[in-house]
Amino acid sequence: SEPGGVYLSVMLEPDWPVDQFAQLTLCSVWGIVNQFRYLGIPAHIKWPNDIVVAGQKLGGILSESKLDQGTISRAVIGVGINVCNLVPATGITWQKLTIHKQDSHTALLSKVAAAVLLGIWRGIFYRNYTDSKTFTDAYQSLLTNLNMPVVLEGRTFTVVGVTEMGHLTLMPSSQ
Repeated sequence: SEPGGVYLSVMLEPDWPVDQFAQLTLCSVWGIVNQFRYLGIPAHIKWPNDIVVAGQKLGGILSESKLDQGTISRAVIGVGINVCNLVPATGITWQKLTIHKQDSHTALLSKVAAAVLLGIWRGIFYRNYTDSKTFTDAYQSLLTNLNMPVVLEGRTFTVVGVTEMGHLTLMPSSQ
């Protein structure tokens, strides 16, 4: 990966039912976005796992799991955040968004890495202690593309939400 970004993985042993696999990604991105917002970064979620600011990608999350007898016995949450690295025109860096431009690269990378780790734990904790609907509503509140049009197989739809299983909900747009 390009030097200057935060790239890390966290291994968890959630012992969650297999049907909640998508929730690992959703609660991780939700927690990270909330932590970034707490730090003054106006981040949102582009379903299901991208972190965006003003339509530009700041980072993303990927999850992999090991299943054992109907449960998720282990999961790895991989995160990449643009901090002070080169990004394409569709991307943005943390450094561009903050007033901490005087921080050294090392201090800035450490600050962002700590926010990512705290965000993952915050998201997992919140998901463990709330019901599915409450969590889904909280996740949806941070979606950047809610009520926006999307084109799928040549047809236009409107994003109306996310199911409790993490699937995007679309409604055909009136033409």
